[in-house]
Amino acid sequence: MFGINDTVQYGTTGVCRITDMVSKNFDGKLIRYYVLKPIHQTNEVVYVPVKNERLVAKMKKLLSAEEIEALVRDIPRCQIDWIEDDSARQTAYQAIVSNGERRELLGLIRVLYLRQRALKERHRHLRTADEQLLKTAEKLINDEFSAVLHISPEEVVPFITKRLGETASE
Repeated sequence: MFGINDTVQYGTTGVCRITDMVSKNFDGKLIRYYVLKPIHQTNEVVYVPVKNERLVAKMKKLLSAEEIEALVRDIPRCQIDWIEDDSARQTAYQAIVSNGERRELLGLIRVLYLRQRALKERHRHLRTADEQLLKTAEKLINDEFSAVLHISPEEVVPFITKRLGETASE
């Protein structure tokens, strides 16, 4: 169970603060909700029914700074394979984004980035759907890492790059 002022990762919305728990009457039923405010989209509010297990399961406790450090050190082993079939790739990669498991998200970012770089060398680019998946995965990682590490989302990639450089030189 979560409480007011807890910070969570919520689905593809990103990092949110639980600002309140309210009860609302819908069709004669009183339903209790978590009120989530995304930390990087100040105009948005998300209501999550407390008793809806599927939606509450999308609320994940943020990683600790130590867990992030360990995860970054492990990026070279975060392997997701490129799937040639567009439809199968979109299905598989969208499942990774929806699941929100950070190790898989980093593997997804890695495979899409490597594919993007290879295509750029041939003066081509990622398909729009792949670009969107990359942006969503990056947003989720950047939001969480920036919230936990107290850095801006723009500082996340340099942070990861620096840590990977330190790991490579060890």
